[in-house]
Order: sequence, then structure tokens, then C-alpha cells
Amino acid sequence: MAPRLCLLVAAAWTGWAAVQATDYCKISPEHTMCKYPGIGPACGTQVLAREVSSEEADFIVELHNKLRSKVARGEETRGAPGPQPSGANIRALAWDEELATVAQRHADQCIFEHDCNDCRSVDRFNVGQNIYILKSWGLLQEKPDWNGAVISFYDEVDKFPGSGVGSYQFSTDTGHYTQLLWGTTSLVGCGYTKFKVGNVIKALYVCNYGPIGNIMSFPMYREGDPCSACPEGTTCSQEYEGLCEGNVVVESTWSDLQPSVTAGFFRNSNNNPQKTVTLHSEGFTMVYEYPRSLVTAPMSEPTSAPTPTTPPPATENNGAADADAE
Repeated sequence: MAPRLCLLVAAAWTGWAAVQATDYCKISPEHTMCKYPGIGPACGTQVLAREVSSEEADFIVELHNKLRSKVARGEETRGAPGPQPSGANIRALAWDEELATVAQRHADQCIFEHDCNDCRSVDRFNVGQNIYILKSWGLLQEKPDWNGAVISFYDEVDKFPGSGVGSYQFSTDTGHYTQLLWGTTSLVGCGYTKFKVGNVIKALYVCNYGPIGNIMSFPMYREGDPCSACPEGTTCSQEYEGLCEGNVVVESTWSDLQPSVTAGFFRNSNNNPQKTVTLHSEGFTMVYEYPRSLVTAPMSEPTSAPTPTTPPPATENNGAADADAE
């Protein structure tokens, strides 16, 4: 069996086994897999299509990796300003069945909003999310437009400064791009539901990413020659030039921070690591849960503080055949 196929089979089996073994209600009673037993009422009475085929899953993984490879090799000239720096530790993504199952359950609610951080977390790690929707008042193409969805996330690179790679700062304009490119993210799983409400046909696309990205003050990826800092247990991919490939999960750690940023912000009054931080932003309050490796790992003395981030708004396409992302 080819090495890449072995990795895909291993990742799919691990994800499927995790779905069978996990009590999601213990993660959170609000977890998408706990709260919703199936298709939600917002879908109306006409669910026209749902789920991601194996061929579509392969396409999603391939497109993500081609885009990540382009950046890793330093070939992305766009930005505000560009170009984007090459990446030394950007992982090749593999499909994960558990992430896909949770993403599908969220898509099956037919609500164009993110679920909460705890609502999509899995036992292995916390999970990021990108969402895209197409709306049509006429005919909507029969097959899902995964190319349009993923490219809509990636094209936010036009607004991302290449100088911002070293220390992530949240922006609603670029949050889909930064999660798509986050270096330590190595798994993706997506869901899809097309439904009709009144005379409007909608197609909702949800992609969940693990381990989570978009961590304030942490680097998107390590700048440097492609594959020059691949994590232990990974090697430079033969299929996707410049990406680090391997069946290991590596979360962001405190050592990824620039020297001027330490973990003091995350200590509570007893000098213990905090699991969550409450963030007030743009008229609402949310609790952001950090990657578990950051909660349990030893931390240095405080100097300055990383800040939690909110997810970007959903992407929606409105019109005869419109699209947008969140």
C-alpha cells in the first residue's frame, strides 16, 4: 500500500474509532454531537443532499494541501502587503472521520453560524472551524462546490500581511485563511447539507480543523526553508512539496511563542494554568479554550500576554447564486 494511502487509512480509522468511543456529552452538554440527534428544524422539509463523498473528501484534502504547499514554498506573492514567507513546519493535512462527523452534524442544523469551541472539541484536541454558504433563488448546481468554498477561505490572503505570520492577531478579514494555513493543524473533516426553505435553496459547507489554529500571539507557522523544521515523526512530503507529512498530531506549545511573549497571562491567582479566558469583543462575550497542550505544559514567568481570539464571521454568498464564509 502506498505511504500516503496508509496515512489516510490510518487517520480515517482513528477518527471513526474515536466517534464510536467518545461520550461527547462529557466534553460539554452543549456539544453538537450531544445536543443534536440529527437534522435540525431550520432545514425545513426539503433536505436535498447531505454528507461528503469519499471522492469529495480526497478533493478537499488535495486542494488544502496544494494551497498550503504554495505558501510553504514561498510562492504566494499576495498579501497586504505580500509576499507570504515560506514555511518550515507546515503540515500536510489528512482527512479525519471524527472531525467530519462533527462537522456534518453541525451542517445538518442548517444554521449559518459557528458552533461554540466546546461544541466541536474532541478528546484528542480542540478544533477550529470554517463555514461557507451558497444561496440561490433559482437553480443551484447539483454537485457541491468545494473548490469555491475552500478558495473563498484561502483568498483572504489578499488582506493578510506577510509580516503577520510570526505573531497571529485576530482579524475578521483573514481568519479563514489563517486557520486554513495554520502550521500545526494536520487534520481536516468537513460536512455538507443542501436544503430548501421557501423559494431559496441553500448549501452549507462546514470544515473542522485539528488541532485548532488562530491562537493569539502564536505563529501561524515557523518561517524558514520548506520542511526545515518538520516535527518529530514527520518527513517532507513527496506529493506535496514543502509540507511535513506523518501520522502524528502536534499541537502548538509555549516554545512556539516569540521570546517576548510568555504564559503569564494564563495564570490564575493560584499561579496555575488557566483553561479558559473570557473575551469581550464586538458586543458579545465568549469563552475561548486554548489547546490542551498550552493548558498542561510548563510555563515561564510572565512578561507580556497573548490574547484569545474569536472565530471569523461566516462566509455567505447572496444573490442569484451567492456565497459567503464564516
